[in-house]
Amino acid sequence: MAEELHRKKAEMLSEADYQEYTHNGFKPIDETKIWVDPHYMNKATLERILSTEVRSAYFGHRNTWRNVHRDELYKFKNVAGSIGREMMAYLMHKVGRLPQGEDIPRGCNDEGIIVKPQGPAIITGSGPSLDKVLPLLKNWKGGLFCSANAQSGTVRYYGAHPTHSLMFDSQLTLPEFSEQVLNPRKTIVVTHPGMLPTINAFWKGKTYWYKIFSPNMQDFSEMLRSGFDFLHSTHYPFACATAGLTAFAHAMGYDPLIYVGADFGFSKTADRFTEHVKRMQPNGRRKWVTVHPKKPEGKKDDSILVKAYNGVLTHYLHVFYSVSTMCTYWLDTPNIIDCSDGILTGLFPRGNIEDIIDSQGEVLKGRTQTREQIRDFIEPWLAHKGSFFVPMLDAHKLCHTINPEDTLEPAVRLFKKQDPDIDVDAVMKHSYDMLEKYKGMDYGGNSYRET
Repeated sequence: MAEELHRKKAEMLSEADYQEYTHNGFKPIDETKIWVDPHYMNKATLERILSTEVRSAYFGHRNTWRNVHRDELYKFKNVAGSIGREMMAYLMHKVGRLPQGEDIPRGCNDEGIIVKPQGPAIITGSGPSLDKVLPLLKNWKGGLFCSANAQSGTVRYYGAHPTHSLMFDSQLTLPEFSEQVLNPRKTIVVTHPGMLPTINAFWKGKTYWYKIFSPNMQDFSEMLRSGFDFLHSTHYPFACATAGLTAFAHAMGYDPLIYVGADFGFSKTADRFTEHVKRMQPNGRRKWVTVHPKKPEGKKDDSILVKAYNGVLTHYLHVFYSVSTMCTYWLDTPNIIDCSDGILTGLFPRGNIEDIIDSQGEVLKGRTQTREQIRDFIEPWLAHKGSFFVPMLDAHKLCHTINPEDTLEPAVRLFKKQDPDIDVDAVMKHSYDMLEKYKGMDYGGNSYRET
């Protein structure tokens, strides 16, 4: 009670008036002595009122629109057209041409351990080394996971069909997606409600749905969770396609995962793979168009260039993406076989992509690692990059800090307010042990420094 009164006093009363209020037995205060703190009001609005209003307005938009347009909606020609469209959709659904969307299939238990294995899968990245692999993919019969606005169309150009295409970037436009010319009978799109509605409505094939969740953003932690409670698959907002593709493939039960083109860096002549899209022409027909990569030097003006110790040139954003991918690796511990050529070379077991495809993954049998082996190997590397997993609430809290010596302990003490069982001293000792252990680890030429 006293703490709550003290908080309110700071927001609307002077110290002298507050003392008078408490000494007088909490009698009503004259209106002239009260002021309104705009910060307090804005905070209350954002935390309580706005969150409810925005959520209700967002999810009630369609019903509100229909309510104020009923005269137009219920004209006979519009009703008849609506019935016709619904009947066509009904018939397409019944013959399997308009399948029902589903949650992400669960191939793992709650601990992230695969219980329904689906076999190996190839994960495509956008690095230059993807070029030499693309002609081989048409012979692969396992899972093939690609990004919906990057590699999917190029994979199609070379005669292969992605089994799964991840559509997670909300900046993707309908023309860009349609250029990927995915076959709705052979590809499943993995998507979320935050994409442009026209894109999700355009796709007529199978769809796996998930909703984004992040405890740090109210839109993700409250609005989407309540508004889309009928979607049960929940994942973090992946900034990097490789991290997202890895998480979804593992969640579905695919193992091992084979990385191709996951370079997170440049070659001497190209900053990414050679892309092919089937673009609409002025005559109304589509034609394959080649989008050539740029030379790495072309990035100097718009990015912070980074040079890895193994000589691979990249930029700062790719470094961030690589760390986010390795955090996914630590968290889910999928068995990854690397057939790429970039800044993460040395962090995964290596494989020969030609042998893997020729044998349909048989050459990878017996090369699995345990969760403990994966985490023991990669945790010092993550600590060196400033990423720490803090044991918390029977799980782990990812904490990324630029300067662990100054900022990690205050962060852990803040976490302790939510989980009193956290042993701050033990967490800090383990973190410093990982930083020290890194010095003796052999990760190959994958560390970086700005140039």
